[in-house]
Amino acid sequence: MSDLHEQVLDDLRKSGFPLEIQVGSRFSNKGWTVRHQAISRGEGEPKPGYVDVLAMKLITRNFEKFARLNFTVVCECKKSETHPWVFYAPQRADFLMREVAPFTLIKTVSEPPIQITDGSPLSRTRYLIGDPLGNLAQSSHLAFWDERQKGREGYNQINVAINQVVSATQHQIRVLSGIVKLTPGVLIVACPLIVLDGPMFEYNLALDGEPNLKRISNIKYLASTIGQEREVKLPNNQTTTMIPTEHFLVDIISKDSLDQYIGWLEEDMRLIMT
Repeated sequence: MSDLHEQVLDDLRKSGFPLEIQVGSRFSNKGWTVRHQAISRGEGEPKPGYVDVLAMKLITRNFEKFARLNFTVVCECKKSETHPWVFYAPQRADFLMREVAPFTLIKTVSEPPIQITDGSPLSRTRYLIGDPLGNLAQSSHLAFWDERQKGREGYNQINVAINQVVSATQHQIRVLSGIVKLTPGVLIVACPLIVLDGPMFEYNLALDGEPNLKRISNIKYLASTIGQEREVKLPNNQTTTMIPTEHFLVDIISKDSLDQYIGWLEEDMRLIMT
């Protein structure tokens, strides 16, 4: 084995590239259609970017007003062995969830348009009835990271990953919105996902104010985007300026939890079509 061969393998081990291949392979082995490094462009962004993995699964069966159900997973893969990811998830976020309106967290594209209500098939998915929806991560910290660092480690990869996967999900929704008009009878659910190769923790405060840190393998992160200002006409014919906000529920999981996560998705598909 040549020195160059070993050097290339060593460089790959230090990167997140093998993780991307592992993630795509796990989806593919379970019958999903996978694209690696799919082109993505955020709204208003001049240059296209890439999303690490795009995994899609289609089931053809009549249910409700539809004949086809498609789940599209928009996935970013990150490797972080020396900088654990830490998340703060308030234990009581009931008021926040009422304000956010949980149904808006499910990103769907369909023809005919679907109204997500308490009685709809989507109300049974893990996004709404999984491990407590009122306990969502809202902030994060990259441990042992100094923002003054330069080079490869000189950025907060948590923020980068969340921005990338949200932007890529928005891109997919825009693309799929045009496609479904040509293929009526399809319901598409877009699922933003981050897979981490590295340690992940949840941090909060106990009732006595003492810090509590526990190792976790998955968490739901509430991400929000702010759109461009626009004028809205009021019922009294006056106008006002509004800044639209859109909320996303991003699943962040460890690579060892990926098989379980895929199982959750496939169970959601079964529930929707039952």
